[in-house]
Amino acid sequence: GPGADAADAARAVAAGDPAALAVWQAAVEALADGLLMAVTLLDPRVVIVGGGLAEAGDTLLVPLRAALRERLTFQQEPALVPAALGDGAGCLGAGLLAWELRARTLPGSGTAAPADRAGTTTATSAEITDPVAGRPATSRAAAPTPHASATTDPTPRRFDQS
Repeated sequence: GPGADAADAARAVAAGDPAALAVWQAAVEALADGLLMAVTLLDPRVVIVGGGLAEAGDTLLVPLRAALRERLTFQQEPALVPAALGDGAGCLGAGLLAWELRARTLPGSGTAAPADRAGTTTATSAEITDPVAGRPATSRAAAPTPHASATTDPTPRRFDQS
């Protein structure tokens, strides 16, 4: 029904409801199509499946593994595993990031971010660290400086083959 969530659908599938089975199969097929693209482009060894559907465990993972396996040609089959933190992983990550950013702006923390002209606090990408890895959260490096011998002449150069 319109108010059903993933858990309701999984229960209906387990009970053998034909309408739920059809919807579930369509969802598995669509997810397998998306995973095939990701596997082809990224070649992961493990795919972690999270969100409400993943809470269904083997009700989702068994047919999803089979559907993905049918689609693979040259790609190596990744292990499909459920997310350890379940449906709350995204909220937990957002909360941890907000907590860390807030801690950086507290008086006396010694790590306050610089204030901009409007008086609000901002943090540069280099100031935000990954709480797990303990290193900057972004891998973006500063733009390289031009070589000392580099020319600043914007005129395009033409190289003749003769």
